[in-house]
Amino acid sequence: MTLPEFTPALAAVFLVLALHLCAVYVGLGAFALAWWSEALGATRRMGFLKKLAGQLSALGVLFLCYTLVAVVGGVAVLWLRFPDALWPWTAVPELAAPPALALGCAALFALAYSLSWSSAREHPGRHRVLGLLAALGGPLVLAVSLAMKLAPLNPWYVAAGAHVVLLRGIFVPAFWPLLAASTLLMLTCAAGFGLVYLLLRRNRDDFGRDYYAFVLGRLAGWALLLGLATTGTQAWACAQVPGAWPPGVTGPGLLAAAGLAALGLACALWAVVWRAGAPLRMKPAVWLAAVALVAATAAFAALQATLFLPPAGA
Repeated sequence: MTLPEFTPALAAVFLVLALHLCAVYVGLGAFALAWWSEALGATRRMGFLKKLAGQLSALGVLFLCYTLVAVVGGVAVLWLRFPDALWPWTAVPELAAPPALALGCAALFALAYSLSWSSAREHPGRHRVLGLLAALGGPLVLAVSLAMKLAPLNPWYVAAGAHVVLLRGIFVPAFWPLLAASTLLMLTCAAGFGLVYLLLRRNRDDFGRDYYAFVLGRLAGWALLLGLATTGTQAWACAQVPGAWPPGVTGPGLLAAAGLAALGLACALWAVVWRAGAPLRMKPAVWLAAVALVAATAAFAALQATLFLPPAGA
């Protein structure tokens, strides 16, 4: 499998794709961090963490709405302009059901969790159950989407029933590495862009300097831990792409090296924010880490796309 020749236009395409993926990841992953923050706040009796959970769920709703609009709009455009791109959905309409149901369930529980904050004090257990279901929605969407996408790589693939396609996608060797890598990258994006969101909402949601000093440091620590875990799983996923691991001078190897280096830079910047005595003064580090995260997402997206390219000479 070979990469297309690098051009500025191709780089722009993957940059736009990376921004889109980051937005989708934030929309799917913010609820997991919100649920964790709420549960941790209740266990340790920290009101700041409960406020952070509310802000993260609001961030998730914002980008989940974007995800729903992007999915519906994208399918509509393909249906009207490029119907062949929707194969095998057009051949077997049943195949559209699993990803649609997964996204629908994720959106339903996420909205139910976000809209029930007013009753969280009276029914905290019920609210946290809704939060857990919303948190599981992100990995569910990624798992179903990956299985459907990887199924054609299975030697025994046929456009049969949806359950058959899902099983064959799960048994592709690349499924579990890609699922682990994409799930942790989803959570890393939620934490990394959650820091940016807190800075943008600083004047509108003024909860006090002590609040922002605490939650920025705490969220930066979570971003650091998730980013380090993502680095390991991305290296595992890179091993599925011929020529990508260990990183070398080949096209896939350079993409793997660039993605891991950008993610490493983001982790270093989050470590600076986490250890800072005054995290509010670390705004440039938060923004630069977000830029590095977008660059890493672009590199990993371009690299993993090679799994679906035809072999050289085909």
